[in-house]
Amino acid sequence: MAPIVSSESSSPSGWSTASDPSSPESAVSYSSSSSPTQTLPLPHRTKAARTEAKSKTFLWIDSQADDGKGSTVRKQKQAFVVKKIHEERKKASIERLKATKPPPAAAPPKPSLALERTGTIQRAIEDGQEGQEEDITRPSPEEAIAMAEAWSLMPYLSQGFMDPFNCYSIDMTSTMHMYLDYFRIHGTAAAYPLNGLSMGVFLWKNAITIPALLNILLYFSAKHLTVLGSKNGVSAERTEFHTKDSWRLQGNALKHLNNLLQDPKRAVTQPTIITIACFITIEASMANLEAVEAHLKGLKRLVDLIGGLDSLAHMTLSRLYQCDVKGASVRQSRPIFPMSPRFRSGIIHESNVLSLDQAYEPPLTLTTLGRRFTSGPWFAAIDMQLQASIEICRRIILYFESARIHPELGTPTDNDLLVCTEHQLHSLSFPAGDSLNEPLRLSLLIYLNTRVWHLGKLPIMGRLVGPLKASLVQQLPFFQALAPDLIFWILFMGGMAARAYPVYPWFVARLAETATLLGVREWSEARALLGEFFYTDQPGETPAEDLWDEVLLDGAQTYIAPSVGLQVLHI
Repeated sequence: MAPIVSSESSSPSGWSTASDPSSPESAVSYSSSSSPTQTLPLPHRTKAARTEAKSKTFLWIDSQADDGKGSTVRKQKQAFVVKKIHEERKKASIERLKATKPPPAAAPPKPSLALERTGTIQRAIEDGQEGQEEDITRPSPEEAIAMAEAWSLMPYLSQGFMDPFNCYSIDMTSTMHMYLDYFRIHGTAAAYPLNGLSMGVFLWKNAITIPALLNILLYFSAKHLTVLGSKNGVSAERTEFHTKDSWRLQGNALKHLNNLLQDPKRAVTQPTIITIACFITIEASMANLEAVEAHLKGLKRLVDLIGGLDSLAHMTLSRLYQCDVKGASVRQSRPIFPMSPRFRSGIIHESNVLSLDQAYEPPLTLTTLGRRFTSGPWFAAIDMQLQASIEICRRIILYFESARIHPELGTPTDNDLLVCTEHQLHSLSFPAGDSLNEPLRLSLLIYLNTRVWHLGKLPIMGRLVGPLKASLVQQLPFFQALAPDLIFWILFMGGMAARAYPVYPWFVARLAETATLLGVREWSEARALLGEFFYTDQPGETPAEDLWDEVLLDGAQTYIAPSVGLQVLHI
């Protein structure tokens, strides 16, 4: 880069020079206070001289005409300096982009030749050979496209952006950046129904410096895309690509996690606990029972070493309890960490969900939400703690739907209310088959995971619908006679969660039977009944309508129109 040279000098005779002494085009100007400014004629410049002058970076000035009070000379100097500063910054930015490792995307056609010709033209211009530019072979259209892509900023400024500063603790490829952006958009929305943006920023700040956490988030995205691809008819090649990536990223996460635990300075710290808790949450959502059990034991040991639950910050406890309740869903057992009174009181103090004088108006479509729970004749037989959990769920659902419309209602601890509610539901235990308590408890967990957490398409739901069927199958005729409307809602929740599992036909068939008992035929009637329990419409999601279509189809096949002298029943 050529240096900026500017000279301002004055001599007793009033002469001022600013030039390269060795240049053949040195010029002299004279200024006198008693006579007009006289400028000596410059020699005739050839084309080569003009080219050489164009590459010089100095400014001719008249020092005596510069009075420092807004004169024309002063403005010219300011414009010259500003221009040079902008040129310096532009060149520095280009050099930084050159130094940044390019994304390993599909190689454009002949990029090396295109860039080589670009460099040739640039060198020709720098050497003052503009007149010979016509002799250089111009790039083909394909090479021109390659040159444009090589200098494009789209990989850095698009939605799935790449970090131009390379600030992560591991080398990132374009695919890894895509997975990280996918987690930011979809992963945080599933893991944090409210205030997902702030929670995503919190994880991203920790992932920058913790390779294990970064690989864990990437592993979730790759695994999630694999699961969705297998259910939505994505090509086998693409699904296999994400599957291999998930295996590789899972292995990288385990490797970095082992390195983290072997570091005596970083092993027993709260960032390490957050990292392991995130890993357990993801493994639980993928129904990896063996990994969940193994990591939960190690996590409990770390919490004991650091001083127990009371020594952890609120955000660390939030991640800890979240992995605990998801692990309890997979293990079908109680949480291993007791609920901290300090954590619970902090949530209730900050949130206005449980307050009696709610500062928000719920949507009109939810005015009947949960009404059938308390008005049913069977409600008195429900366990008292489960009755309290139903009321808490009703308030949380109302608040959640209101906060979607008015995000300003949200507080940083809103998601923790869902965690506490799940912790309470998992802490309850009822014998299967003798009452409505156990199927109702499991149905509440299924609703929270499918309609609030949005985990309905992940394998964790298979660990909930199996026990739900087991709690119903023995006493289903009795339950249908005792509380047919409640059984309709329970079977509907189980059917939406069981769509990808072998128990799905059982839920469809039993739901068709219960709908016949209630005389429910149209979707509008079913929707009104579900809304009086727990059900809200989710924009862009149609699993409920799809389930009802299959229920109607199954019900239509239950009874075949009789012919003369013959009646056929389908059992």
